[in-house]
Amino acid sequence: ETISKYKTMKFLVWDEKAIRTKKKRSRGALVNQMEKLYVLLPEQQALSFKKRKHFAGTTHGDVIGPIMAPAWDDEEETWNMTYQQKKDL
Repeated sequence: ETISKYKTMKFLVWDEKAIRTKKKRSRGALVNQMEKLYVLLPEQQALSFKKRKHFAGTTHGDVIGPIMAPAWDDEEETWNMTYQQKKDL
């Protein structure tokens, strides 16, 4: 039996500088700032449109961003753990 589902797609747009600092090396290649987010729901939802809390626009739009990534080398903003530390956690 096939389960009916409702699929919607959003586009996440990353800040270019955030991506470049994450990669550490730039070889002059283009930076892909767009990412697709698929949301699967059991049925179509009647959602009210609200203003986004952390990004410009409303939930009516299909683009979220620009997303600022944390500084990967700053221990205050990101976690850096060994495999064993993650396993113990």
